[in-house]
Amino acid sequence: PGVIAQPSISGATSFCAGGNNVLSVSGNYLSYKWSNGVLNQSTTVTAANTYTVTVSNGCDTAVASVTVT
Repeated sequence: PGVIAQPSISGATSFCAGGNNVLSVSGNYLSYKWSNGVLNQSTTVTAANTYTVTVSNGCDTAVASVTVT
């Protein structure tokens, strides 16, 4: 197994009640899996939480997380 680059999550980390925010991963990977079950490069979040994304390029994986308030 090799090493892949640590993913970087972009998007606002706070929003008002009733709002939402889009979080996105920079870089191109073969697969994405967010802690809220979304399997895309981006996910729309509607609640304060810590969101984690696991990216993979086959056998190699890397993880990043961000806290949204």
